[in-house]
Amino acid sequence: MRAIFASLLLLFVSIQLLAQTTSFKDNRWFDYKKYPNFYSNPIREQAEVIVSADSLIVHLGSKVLRYKVKGVTDISTKTKSSREFKVDENGAEATVAISRTQEDYFGKRRQIAWIQGNGWIVMVPLTAITPIGYLFPGDVAIDIGAERTRIVGYYDYDLMRRVNAEEYKRSGGSYNLLIWTDDKCRKDVQIELRADGTGTWWYGQTAKNCTNKEEQAFKWKLEQVVDEGRRAMMLTLTADVESNQYVIDELTDKKLTLRGEFNISDEKDTTSEGYLSLSRKKK
Repeated sequence: MRAIFASLLLLFVSIQLLAQTTSFKDNRWFDYKKYPNFYSNPIREQAEVIVSADSLIVHLGSKVLRYKVKGVTDISTKTKSSREFKVDENGAEATVAISRTQEDYFGKRRQIAWIQGNGWIVMVPLTAITPIGYLFPGDVAIDIGAERTRIVGYYDYDLMRRVNAEEYKRSGGSYNLLIWTDDKCRKDVQIELRADGTGTWWYGQTAKNCTNKEEQAFKWKLEQVVDEGRRAMMLTLTADVESNQYVIDELTDKKLTLRGEFNISDEKDTTSEGYLSLSRKKK
């Protein structure tokens, strides 16, 4: 199944347990004791916070802080998703908090982990958490059985875009965020997901004069995973011994959107991350 959706490469997402060691790494940190207006004064040194079940190790440039974990509390409200670690700091009790929030970074809005201790702050993009299976508190488990029923259907190519569904809707469906191609054959993609766990995808079947016509049968499954600190769903398509996995960005009664690496130019092996949006149709 090498040519699923003609240009989509493999995307692997794995579930990780919170009990494992988790690393938050960025090339900046903030000293809010020295700089009250700390956000405008980042310290451009590699920062890393390593979290395990019983300890936290914080690297702030050449400085290393070590904390013994005495307790963990999860806080989840409409405005806050945070995990607070009660730690021993030189014989006194202190708090290190890891929260999920947003920041504007070089003009672009992104989700980050805000990690704060006594006098220091480290801000880490959710994509820079290792492993990616770190789960912030407060997310409700997905009813995967109901979603398996809902995803069944026949879909046709709609569009490709550069941002997730939430950002795209917030932008008002900006044309600047779309990935354009005038090649009708490259947009001639259909997929059917049947209730028995089998499916078929077609490429170049309906547009005129497509020299490359392909059809592939596969088996599919839908699973709950953790992706960038949130619960998400992963669609796996398997044909013979090859499997392709895609994170679902949007699933409604009218639309299915998958996130992955796409070939958006005419050059071979040139890919960038994007979102393939498919519209539900009557077969």
